[in-house]
Amino acid sequence: MLALIACVALPLGAATPAADASASTSVGPANPTATPVAGPGRDDSPDTKGKGTCLASLTLSPTQVAGGASTTNNTVTLTLVYRGGGIPISLSSGSAVARVPASVTVPPGDLAAHFTITTAKVSTKTSVTITGSYAGECVHTATLTVLP
Repeated sequence: MLALIACVALPLGAATPAADASASTSVGPANPTATPVAGPGRDDSPDTKGKGTCLASLTLSPTQVAGGASTTNNTVTLTLVYRGGGIPISLSSGSAVARVPASVTVPPGDLAAHFTITTAKVSTKTSVTITGSYAGECVHTATLTVLP
């Protein structure tokens, strides 16, 4: 069973989204053991890596960039802090115009990790879908617009 969830990334401590908050979508199985990111959750189980942990959001900042530039403030955020080891998040780009690493690891004890997107020069405005997932589930997408 798949659940479709729309998310807006909030800065830590914020109650409402900023005017320029980027929206992302999520498709993944309903996970009754995951704790929502209302505050840093914990998963200290030593025997199962990331049990109950899922990708909560994928946020791009900025959401528009001139072709040929890189962005470094892109973030993946988990539903729970896992203290037992790093959590690898798979990344992909829908176009060679925007290159992402194959994965980024959220370090033990952290809720999020940053990654870089490198863009190619373009002759026309180009929208690129960036996708992140954990263990093939909890899929999130966000759109980066690359400008000429």
